[in-house]
Amino acid sequence: MNHELRTIGLVRSPVKDPGQCPKQGDAKCPKVWIEIFPQYAEALDCLSPDQEIIVLTWLHMARRDVLRCHPRDNPNIPLHGVFATRSPDRPNPIGLHQVRIIDTDGNRLLVHPLEVVDQTPIIDIKPVLQPKKDDAGIGVYFPMHLVQDLIRGARTAWDKGLLNGFNGNLSLRENNRMLITNSGAAKGHLRVSDLSVLDVESGRLLNKGFPSSETPMHLEIYRQQKNAQAIVHTHPPHLLALSLLKHDMLDLPLFEAEMFKAQMATVPALKPGSKDLALAVGQKAKAKKCIFLQRHGLICWGERIEEALALSEELEALARIEIYSRR
Repeated sequence: MNHELRTIGLVRSPVKDPGQCPKQGDAKCPKVWIEIFPQYAEALDCLSPDQEIIVLTWLHMARRDVLRCHPRDNPNIPLHGVFATRSPDRPNPIGLHQVRIIDTDGNRLLVHPLEVVDQTPIIDIKPVLQPKKDDAGIGVYFPMHLVQDLIRGARTAWDKGLLNGFNGNLSLRENNRMLITNSGAAKGHLRVSDLSVLDVESGRLLNKGFPSSETPMHLEIYRQQKNAQAIVHTHPPHLLALSLLKHDMLDLPLFEAEMFKAQMATVPALKPGSKDLALAVGQKAKAKKCIFLQRHGLICWGERIEEALALSEELEALARIEIYSRR
C-alpha cells in the first residue's frame, strides 16, 4: 500500500554536516528558521511566539535499512532495536521534535531547539496540547500571546485601582471570536481557565467557560463598532464619586479634559447585564470610545487592550484632579 507524503517546507539551519548535528534537542542547538512553502502558509494561522509545537521532519540523509543501533552512536551501549531509540536511521526516518516558537515572519517560524541539518524537509507541524483543566480550551481559538495580553491588562487595571475584587470585565476580539473574563474571576489574579470564548455574531459559547454577566454589552459593542478589538469595563472610584457629586462631569479648564471628555458618552442607570444596557452602550460606541454607565462604571474600547485601558486611566486621573480641586 502506497501513501503520498508531501513536503510542506524546509529547515534553514547553519548546521550543514550531519556529523556536527546535535543528537538531541537541547540548549546547544542553534536557533533555526522553518520556512513553509507559500501554498501552505495559511496553515500557520494562530501560531505565535512562545508557543510550543511538535515539528515532524523527514530525515532525508538517514539510512532506511537499519534495524538495530548503538544509542547515541556509543559502542559501549548494547545494540537496541531502532524503535527503542531516537536514531535517525530507521525504516521510515521521521523526526519528532518539540520546539518553542521564538519569532514569526510571514511564512517562517524561528524555533529552538531543532536538531536537524540545513534543508531538512518539514512534513507536519502540530501544537503541544495543554491540559484542558489549565486552558479551558482557549488555545484552540486564540493565540496565547493575545490571551496573555488580556491577563496582563486585567492585572494592570487591578494594580491601578480601576477595578477591584471580582468587579469589572475585559475582552478581546479576533475575527469573529471574543475572549472575555469569566463571571466571578478576580481580575488581578487571572488564569487562562478564567476566560471564555464566544462567537460574536451568534453569542454562542465556544468553550466550557462561564462568561461575565456583562457579555451582552461587549458583544454589542463589537457588533456595532468594527474598529473595536479590545474592551475594558472598569469601576474607577474617582470617576464614580464625581458622578455622585454633580451631573456635569470633568468640567475642568484643562486641555486634556476637553479632549478626553469629547470621547465620552453617558448612558442612564440601566440594569447591569440587561439587554437594554447592551443596546444602549452599543449605539453609543458607534461614535464614542468611552461610555460612562450611570451608577455602574466606565467602558472603553480600542484597537488594543492597552489603548482601552489607557482611556480608562486618563478619565480616572481627570476625575481625581477635579475632586482634589474642589476641596
